[in-house]
Amino acid sequence: MSISFWQLRPFTKILKHSAFHLQPHAFLLRNKSTFKKPVVHEYIYGDHPVRNALHAGKRSFECLLAQSSKQLNEYQNLMNALKLNIPCRLAGKHDLNEMTNSRPHNGIVLKASALEPPVITDINDVTQGRVQGSSAERVISSSEKTSQPCPPLYVYCDGVSDPQNLGAIIRSSYFLGVQGILLSKKHNSTLSPIVSKASAGALELMNVYRVQNPTLFLKDCSLKNWKVFATAPMGSIPNTNQYSVLSMPPSLAAKPKVVVFGGEHGLRTNMIRQCEYVLTLPYGDQYVDSLNVSVAAGIILHSLKDYSLKITENSELKL
Repeated sequence: MSISFWQLRPFTKILKHSAFHLQPHAFLLRNKSTFKKPVVHEYIYGDHPVRNALHAGKRSFECLLAQSSKQLNEYQNLMNALKLNIPCRLAGKHDLNEMTNSRPHNGIVLKASALEPPVITDINDVTQGRVQGSSAERVISSSEKTSQPCPPLYVYCDGVSDPQNLGAIIRSSYFLGVQGILLSKKHNSTLSPIVSKASAGALELMNVYRVQNPTLFLKDCSLKNWKVFATAPMGSIPNTNQYSVLSMPPSLAAKPKVVVFGGEHGLRTNMIRQCEYVLTLPYGDQYVDSLNVSVAAGIILHSLKDYSLKITENSELKL
């Protein structure tokens, strides 16, 4: 009876795998075809992330832990309304602190599976609803319910390694009615409970997709008549198609868009090459020439949605 290691990986890599300490037996198999990746659970904490995770139903749930009887009863009522059968129990503050590394859990923790965004290779897979969990299935944000139709807008994050920044970008994007967040399979922060907390639970509701090959994906978006924008401080990228949001030509504002935000060190060169246009914020000086990426994202996305809405309304009035 022969035993083979999963994917014939070196033993040292198997020992370092994040799931090895949870289920080591899963890495020794009689037949590689029978391998099933162990379900790795994590602890979502905080009122908004836990509530939104329960409403969205994107995860599988193990159990819910509350610090007080009042919270426990409140969440049991919520789960009854949502027809969820999840074990619940009381837990002390010390135990909740241990689970969350002493982060602000507000007395509520949900043990659940990790989020696994679908991988896409084509923007049309999302816009035409060919991906499970696409925009047609998302819980619609309040801004989308009340706003007029706008050209589709997606946010691509490249190298945003700080989970607080990534969470804040997702929060602003959901609030402003952005259709989805696109992430590379590398370079960005993982979609951890820290990101969910920083997003005030918007991560649980937002459409998030992994992109297999970022450069080919953005190039393909341009070929399909999507307008791909890099974001950068004024004059930092040599590009003749450089605009602040309000100086953008109306014909450009009315097109579907992908806006690319870089991390703490800006966009990578190979990503900039795939962006036909550059969006800037025309402020700052020689001492402070840029903003935190999550702050810049909020300003740019709000201005872009507002400007695109005005252009759309004006074109409808002319008709």
